[in-house]
Amino acid sequence: MGGLRGLALGLMFLCAAGSSLYAVPVLKLSGGGGHTTDITSCMDPGILGPNTCLVLFNPTDLLSLDPSSGLGSLGIKNDLSQTITAMEFFLPTDNFNQTFIATTVANTPGQTTIFANATLNFIPAVGPLDGYTIADFFGTGTGTGSTVSANPCTGPFAFLFNCPANGPVGFDLESLQPDQQFPNGEGFLIVTTGTANSGPLTGLVPCSVNAQTCEATFTSAIPEPGLFPLLISAMGLVVTVRRKLYRR
Repeated sequence: MGGLRGLALGLMFLCAAGSSLYAVPVLKLSGGGGHTTDITSCMDPGILGPNTCLVLFNPTDLLSLDPSSGLGSLGIKNDLSQTITAMEFFLPTDNFNQTFIATTVANTPGQTTIFANATLNFIPAVGPLDGYTIADFFGTGTGTGSTVSANPCTGPFAFLFNCPANGPVGFDLESLQPDQQFPNGEGFLIVTTGTANSGPLTGLVPCSVNAQTCEATFTSAIPEPGLFPLLISAMGLVVTVRRKLYRR
């Protein structure tokens, strides 16, 4: 009986470990998909740097995010006259006690890789002000894209962040969603325009140039745990327990 109880507890542990292992927000930007946020003009052009400006999300995008975690997808369409060569997403985050992954590699049918690089940065919350997760996608020309992971609660500057032990996974939906004070929510996007380098990674071209490659989808999601690795681990646990029972 003790062996069977151990087996049951072991299986429960494996399932819990599998769930926590994969509870990592993956931030992906890829070409294709629908859109609601049309970039038709930029706020404060030039103030943030050459050919760089700030864009507010369409509230419809933000209202479609998951109500418990803020995860989901944001559609982008380039209605500017120039190619977008970099996109930097600023998303309010109330829990930094987790690892984030950003990737530009699109391996989903119907989607394409449009940028070569992904980086992650974090701004800690200060008093009543929200903290932000910053996902930056940039680089055109040759290449196959990149994937990067980061956890702000480790490393030399971890003390800057408020890291609750049991905070929610994902983003602060309350801050992302539009309200009376922030009609477009507190999340925003910074884009850089210019000329793409020659190669397969074209950036986000204007719709006036190519309507097929002027849309992108930013996705934030928690991948489902792989069932096969869990089954293999469970089978190994069963064999181990059976051997111990047999030896008795």
